Amino acid sequence: DIPSDGVLLVRDGTYNEAVTVDTSGVKIASKNGTGATELVPNPVADNNKALLIDGVDDVTVDGLRVSLGAPQPDNSEKYAIRGRPDGSGDGPNNLTVRNCLVENITSEDVSSNSGAVRAAGIVIDLEPTRGLGPATMTNFVVENNEIRDITCTSTGSNGDSRAKGIGANGDVDGASVVRNVVKNIGQDPETDKPRGITLTEQSSTGTNKGAGTTN
Repeated sequence: DIPSDGVLLVRDGTYNEAVTVDTSGVKIASKNGTGATELVPNPVADNNKALLIDGVDDVTVDGLRVSLGAPQPDNSEKYAIRGRPDGSGDGPNNLTVRNCLVENITSEDVSSNSGAVRAAGIVIDLEPTRGLGPATMTNFVVENNEIRDITCTSTGSNGDSRAKGIGANGDVDGASVVRNVVKNIGQDPETDKPRGITLTEQSSTGTNKGAGTTN
């Protein structure tokens, strides 16, 4: 466990495990910079996630290389780095992701009754969760990252499956997305609705509405 306001410097190497950050004030950084430290969890064993910031504030992720191992199962939501609110519907506030390489996230929706699926790089998801209404957060900073090779194909009939490079979904006050390289998002010609960078706003009922998208 990392104490609040602690810094975890991760040594060089490949780590085949998912990480959940549930303590505020934590910084996780590669000791020797981008590419030296790889986080490559098993998508089946680790619930299709690599790094989850679970409703805690003041977290920084710096210099990690993040992807998912193989095989990556169909009909499942996958993400490399994701922030979500706590049980009270607040946060994660003051989240910074910088100097990271995020790559090789893929999903396929092969069943018409599986529901829409996503393959995503770096995302904040403030949709209604844990029985609560829409959540809010302040200060989401994504800078100097490279996000590449994110795909999501749909051979079912849902029509809402998609690939995302960077996404801020919901009521985010103070989002800053600067100096990132985003490429090969939805490069498969069958990918539904590929998105490089997506910002959405959220109504009081939790309905998402487009607020600005750039590729």
